[in-house]
Amino acid sequence: MAFTSFRFVVFLAVSAALYFLTPKRCRWVTLFVVNYVFYFLAGGRYFVYLLATTLTTYLAAVMLGNMASKNKTAFAEAKAGLDKEGRKAWKAAFARKKRFVLVPALLLNFGILSVLKYSGFVCNNLNALFARLGVGGELPIFRFLLPLGISFYTFQALGYTVDVYRQDIRPQKNLFKYALFVSFFPQLVAGPIERSKNLLVQIEQMEQAGFRKLYDYARIASGLRIMLWGYFLKM
Repeated sequence: MAFTSFRFVVFLAVSAALYFLTPKRCRWVTLFVVNYVFYFLAGGRYFVYLLATTLTTYLAAVMLGNMASKNKTAFAEAKAGLDKEGRKAWKAAFARKKRFVLVPALLLNFGILSVLKYSGFVCNNLNALFARLGVGGELPIFRFLLPLGISFYTFQALGYTVDVYRQDIRPQKNLFKYALFVSFFPQLVAGPIERSKNLLVQIEQMEQAGFRKLYDYARIASGLRIMLWGYFLKM
């Protein structure tokens, strides 16, 4: 569903209306449902890849957060008995433990992206090379239909995981709020790749009392002008 299509504009307008008609404590739920309806309509059965990325990065981030919390407590208790070298060794050991969680999440999700997006390109070029060198045999070429927005949501989810790994942010414990962050449909089709410290924070703020003030005529008018200018450039 291209965002320059009339179908997308109608979907966006209906989604915005539903959002503002929903009680503020439930608005994130409305957005979550809308996101997955959008992805199912636009991507069909390929939403299984979106689910795989969401679940693996969510679990990795929760594990990293729990490890950081336990390590902080243990280090505070042991700190007095450690010299400078002991503290450095402690931190190095903790970094290794975190990498055992981070690296599999990175490999799995980059692996899915690489196989779906680049395996045909790589195999074609290797077969051409083999033919030029006179090497017998040919690699099979698998052609996959690319899931909608796979590059954007993969890098966004992995960026969040790395932020948690670096302890720049705390992990989002609510799976559905995190799924909303990964699948946010207005930027899923064509980006940008959103940082967790920006969008995820806004999702948390939806339940706060002051968030209702975001329904402001000047902000909406300004946003629409920016959108129209973007449509003009795109078209």
